[in-house]
Amino acid sequence: MKTIFYLFLGLSISFSLSSCGGSYFVVKPAGELNMVSTRNIDSKMEYQRLKTYAGIDRAQVDNAISTSKGGKIKRNHPLYKEIQSSKAENLKESVDAVVKGVAGGEYLQNAKIYTVIEYVKTKGSKKLIPTYYYMSSGDVWGTNSGDENIKGFHKGDQVVFTYTKDSKKYIGKVFEGELNSQYKGQITELKSTSAVINLATGQIIELPYIFLNIIQ
Repeated sequence: MKTIFYLFLGLSISFSLSSCGGSYFVVKPAGELNMVSTRNIDSKMEYQRLKTYAGIDRAQVDNAISTSKGGKIKRNHPLYKEIQSSKAENLKESVDAVVKGVAGGEYLQNAKIYTVIEYVKTKGSKKLIPTYYYMSSGDVWGTNSGDENIKGFHKGDQVVFTYTKDSKKYIGKVFEGELNSQYKGQITELKSTSAVINLATGQIIELPYIFLNIIQ
């Protein structure tokens, strides 16, 4: 028999546009939940806590909010890149990103949800356009299957990626390659949103899973 957990959030959040230039995030706490799941939970299954405080680092986010003006996170803030890689278009995707980031994860307990507004200046205009997102964190509960993988990737997998302007933003200056060329390597460490890869060149980089393809 399965028990379905439904999540109903009534969020009433007001935001104000800023006249300051540049692109930035505005982050606000949206709510805290004892438990949240986006899929059916088996009431006969013995779940266990797999990871504590997975997802966005809530301590750092809360500190950034309290020390900023209205939760404003600029491009030069240490958390900017982490928020960029953690934001999701809706609440379900936000929760799934944290749960599926842990091998065997099924649902979140002690969850904390944030709303994120990204203000971006449009080309040829001084107007800042807001786009709305969510971020989540919490304790991941599930089953320890013994098959440690994240998003289908395993430690030791041979992978390939295309070096593009987008992937370059995440790799940084530690790697210099030819744009639009492919590079191979082996995964040495699995993280919640990215993998550490030992390239055939001997260099070690970290790249989000969305850029990687497993070599069959």
